[in-house]
Amino acid sequence: LSLLGPRQRLLAFNTPLQFVVHAEHPAKQQAFDALCAKHGYFFAFHGSPHENWHSILRSGLQVMSAHPHMQLHGAAYGAGIYLSLLSSVSLAYSGVGAGAKRLQLGAQGTDPQAADSEAEGAYGCLAVCQVAGSK
Repeated sequence: LSLLGPRQRLLAFNTPLQFVVHAEHPAKQQAFDALCAKHGYFFAFHGSPHENWHSILRSGLQVMSAHPHMQLHGAAYGAGIYLSLLSSVSLAYSGVGAGAKRLQLGAQGTDPQAADSEAEGAYGCLAVCQVAGSK
């Protein structure tokens, strides 16, 4: 896990908290790089609630269709790992939601303890995934 430098960050996400994960064995990475060289590649976003990221960072993104009790959003388009070319689509699956809007109102007299419990929906995580192949 490495923090991205200022010149590497996606400016559209106004945060310095952007990282790159080096998770694959070098031989697997070499095979992936060969696929990208042969078939091209693109980048897409994956959004998931913050409580999923420990597992994602340890084990990678995994198809969970065989374990419906572990899926949060079902499989509307069949089994697979869902990615989007639009960050806004993936952000909707990241857990960011009404909590963020309520937190903005917290400065106007909302109960601070309630605001703490609302903080959970105020942030989320997106992965920018390199995908071998064409769009």
